[in-house]
Amino acid sequence: MKKFIFIIIFSVALCRQPLAAFAIGTPYHTRTVDHLGRLTTTRDAYIPVAEYENFSGEELSGPADITFSNDGKMYIADSTAGRVLVADVDGQLLDIIGADILTRPSSVFVSPDGELYVADSGSGSVWLFDAGGQPKHEYVRPQNILFGQSQSFSPMKAVADHAGNVYIISEGNTNGVIQLGHAGDFFGYVGANNTPLLIREIIQRISFTQQQRDQLRQNVPATPINLAIDERGLIYTVTQGGASDGVKKLDIAGNNLLRESFALELLADVCVNPIGNILTVSGDGFIAEYTSDGDLLFIFGGRDTGHNRSGLFVSASGIAHDPAGRVYVLDSEKRSVTVFEPTPYASTVHAALDLQQKGLFHDSRLLWEAALRQDALLAWANAGIADSYFKAQLYREAMQAYRLADARRGYSDSFWEIRNDWMMEYMGLLLLALVMLWLLKKSLALINKKTAVFAPLRRAKEKVTEKRLYRQLAFSAYLPKNPADAFYGIKHEGKVSVASASILYVLFFLVFIFDKYMSGYLYKSVRDGYYEIGLDAAWVFGLLTVLLVGHNLVCSISDGEGRLRDVYCALAYCLTPYIFITPMLTLLSHGLTLNEAFIISFGSFIAVTGSAVLAFVMVMEIQGFSFAKTLRMVLLTGFCAALLFMTGVIIVALTSQLVDFIMSVFWEVYIRA
Repeated sequence: MKKFIFIIIFSVALCRQPLAAFAIGTPYHTRTVDHLGRLTTTRDAYIPVAEYENFSGEELSGPADITFSNDGKMYIADSTAGRVLVADVDGQLLDIIGADILTRPSSVFVSPDGELYVADSGSGSVWLFDAGGQPKHEYVRPQNILFGQSQSFSPMKAVADHAGNVYIISEGNTNGVIQLGHAGDFFGYVGANNTPLLIREIIQRISFTQQQRDQLRQNVPATPINLAIDERGLIYTVTQGGASDGVKKLDIAGNNLLRESFALELLADVCVNPIGNILTVSGDGFIAEYTSDGDLLFIFGGRDTGHNRSGLFVSASGIAHDPAGRVYVLDSEKRSVTVFEPTPYASTVHAALDLQQKGLFHDSRLLWEAALRQDALLAWANAGIADSYFKAQLYREAMQAYRLADARRGYSDSFWEIRNDWMMEYMGLLLLALVMLWLLKKSLALINKKTAVFAPLRRAKEKVTEKRLYRQLAFSAYLPKNPADAFYGIKHEGKVSVASASILYVLFFLVFIFDKYMSGYLYKSVRDGYYEIGLDAAWVFGLLTVLLVGHNLVCSISDGEGRLRDVYCALAYCLTPYIFITPMLTLLSHGLTLNEAFIISFGSFIAVTGSAVLAFVMVMEIQGFSFAKTLRMVLLTGFCAALLFMTGVIIVALTSQLVDFIMSVFWEVYIRA
């Protein structure tokens, strides 16, 4: 069965004949997202195979939208000519609809039963034509008071579901997508965009008077630019400048079902292909394909800079697909339609996604492995293979594949299963080992009490603990218990030294490095095999230096009582909560899944907050400030440290430029000499 599916799909992909011949190679690069979430070049997913500039002699005047019916007919809204052209996939004209009715059609949509919906922005209505192309109904501005008396009704785009409900985007209407019943009754709005406020605007609205607030810029949500609908009745909208939520997939309640993902800025149109993948096109000609969950799959195409190359566009305005999976992009400036054929590589990926979405994980793995052989960096292939291993309960293999795809949730779920199996098998032995260790400890204590066999070890320990440096380092365990008394001892009693403080600073750095690079995969902040210890040292010790210098400068002009030596030593001991707690969290991260992430988060909060609180108390006790003055000094220290840091960055940048200039002059003189 596996081999049969594999052979069939590849035979179809390799044997499909292109619509027209073009030169080998594409005028653009295809990109995808790698396992680190970065855009990277991949094999071509689609190639341009045809470009239609006229249909049986009929040229396009001002095309605005394109769509396909289930039987493979192409419908184009020719806005300037006030008509809808119907053609086959070879570009042969079949019919012209609405030439005597439509004024300025801006979108077309064909229902499964062949009925045609045309948004006519010129007449301010949506026309419904039957399967024969005859006008059947006109949807006009709703008279329902809930629609809004001042709201405009200038339909730009329209689609319909299986029940005949019509969804309309009206120019200038910011309430969202208009929903009408099959008879034209107003049902409400759906999918309105949000209007995020800047912090400055929030403060203004809180502090300003009503008169001042009335003069502020009104925050109006952006209106969706286009929409589509799939077989299940889910609505898809695209909004220009919408960043990560520029593409939305709306359920019946208007909730967005897509994860935040990369979105093009100048989005123009959206469609959904037969396997549920989402295709968008931007006005500058870039085409993006997403999975049904909204994860970016491919980006290709681009802007035509005057070379008139097929596959590039001047002003793309529409995108559609035919039943065979070919993609059609409409260019309103070039007044043409470009046809893209999926490559065998893209067909393999699509087939693997389709099988995976149907739950046939074992069969999809064969195709993912084939796709991986064509592009070893395809993160989706590793994720698909990992899913198939997980469904087959091969959790160790799944963990490896999830790690290659950087799919941490899947890795966590696989590790959860392995950990459960391990605990079921070895928990009894582990408890027995703990009991044996406890009994061994008691036995050794009893033997030592009667024979004093461990007396030499005890005397050796006492010699070590009598060392001055050891007592100074051990003082760090006392500081969290009684900070005020401890800081007094540091300042007036010489409980610590510069040497012990320096050792703690080095330990702090080593703990930071250990946590950054040796944490469990699920909790590591850097990718595997990536090290920048030199840069880490510069950041850590540079930050500590500017904080100490900045604090000394601020407190020197504010009658602070502490010396720089006192602050240097005390600050090192303030870092002890981080030094003691973080290594335990790092080791613990190797045995936890994402379901227990709160343990790591809580532990890190305690470590960082504990150090920060001790540092605050240190300033108050060492400098002899009140609570309010301490707070001011801490804020001023941060500000002064930031200025010192910026000054250092500027000096380094200028020095680097000066060195580059001197070296360039030297080599110029050397070469010419």
